[in-house]
Amino acid sequence: MDKKLNELGYAIIGAAFEVRKNLGRFMYEKTYERALQIELSLRNIKCENQVRIPINYKGVVISDAYKVDLLVEGVIPIELKTLPEMGSTELSQILSYLTFGNFQLGYLINFRAEDFIAKPVPKSICLDKGIYRIAKSEI
Repeated sequence: MDKKLNELGYAIIGAAFEVRKNLGRFMYEKTYERALQIELSLRNIKCENQVRIPINYKGVVISDAYKVDLLVEGVIPIELKTLPEMGSTELSQILSYLTFGNFQLGYLINFRAEDFIAKPVPKSICLDKGIYRIAKSEI
């Protein structure tokens, strides 16, 4: 993994902690999305929200196949959740972004913080309660 991705990853984690500290656990997902976008902007990190990720099916582009909550610097997708617990469905979303968007690193962040992923995943991706780092090289 290159240095820029790792540095952006640390910034994303720090920004997510800051948002969680300031807003707590019970806001709407859209509120966290906007707050995290603002927090990253305050750290001089470019972040777009609701970015479409097209897929190619037999030569036909499906332009609205996926929509990632946040895309940091055009290279790191972030999927946000506010669920009491997460399962394989939520994990599959970020895995799809990595695959079809050809990204090397992504984050799945659940601001409810009392969550777990039911499907076993490598321990190295769980950074903190509710914050998961998924690297394409580790899946």
